[in-house]
Amino acid sequence: MALDKNIKPEDGNIHDTKLKILDSAEKLFALNGFENTSIRAIVKDAGVNVALVNYHFGSKEELIRAVIDRRLIPLEVEKYDRLKKLESECGKQAPEIERIMDAFISPLFSLSGNLQFLRLLARIHSELPPPSDLKNLPDELIKTNESYMKAIEKALPGQSTDEIGLKIFCVMNMIHQVIIMTQMAPFPGSRNEDLTLLQKRLITYSIAIFKAK
Repeated sequence: MALDKNIKPEDGNIHDTKLKILDSAEKLFALNGFENTSIRAIVKDAGVNVALVNYHFGSKEELIRAVIDRRLIPLEVEKYDRLKKLESECGKQAPEIERIMDAFISPLFSLSGNLQFLRLLARIHSELPPPSDLKNLPDELIKTNESYMKAIEKALPGQSTDEIGLKIFCVMNMIHQVIIMTQMAPFPGSRNEDLTLLQKRLITYSIAIFKAK
């Protein structure tokens, strides 16, 4: 692809500019939502030429996908790796549901460091339509979800696949709704101790959901 004639040398290093766009888009999507964030608002925040968005991403839809993949894929890889490490430690014995939930939820906090990415995830699930075809999902997401489903089935042999599937759905929605609520008073949500407390509570509540009869 030829460089857009509207892009000037003073727009800076191409790679750095792409990162600026992604950073600004992630921040504004998390703060204002996908529909309410315009390309012009993003380039203004990033301090770049609007033509650079078209050059790097082609459209707002592709920019949204790039923002999501940049954060979601490393998250899914980390969740998968934690589960595999846990299973390796347990050997032939199935890991306890408490440890599975810790492996599932903790990466949300260890990889983000603040609420911006957590809120972005919440907006992904609340504002964007689900993919019409599973083939459109990242391979990392599919592999991670399948691995956790199998691990939970082994940890809770008395529960049916349908019951576990419903509980996973409930846990995911609880996580996303709680994260959305952190944008509201009185939960401060910006200090490290707030995030640590939120992480512990989500793990505790998730365990309770899976143990419920």
